[in-house]
Amino acid sequence: MPGTFLNVNIPNLPHQEIAGVRISRHGLAVFKEYMEKRIDPRNRAYYWQGADTQIFGEDLDIDGAALRHRYITITPIKCDMTTTTRWKT
Repeated sequence: MPGTFLNVNIPNLPHQEIAGVRISRHGLAVFKEYMEKRIDPRNRAYYWQGADTQIFGEDLDIDGAALRHRYITITPIKCDMTTTTRWKT
């Protein structure tokens, strides 16, 4: 479908330990993100984006839970996030 890409997650396991493949939904859990200022070996500043560990439930239809249970997950993601609200100019 146009405007859609597939997000594929593969568990960091030997292939014989992978439980299978699941088509999944994108999880909507909220988690804390942060930006950390760091200095590279040439003494230049850069910023590293980090996040606290997400906690997923047991619903194997959600990508994070399925991944935790050793499944490869394939999640269709819609790219167009344009609001449908009409703005007056």
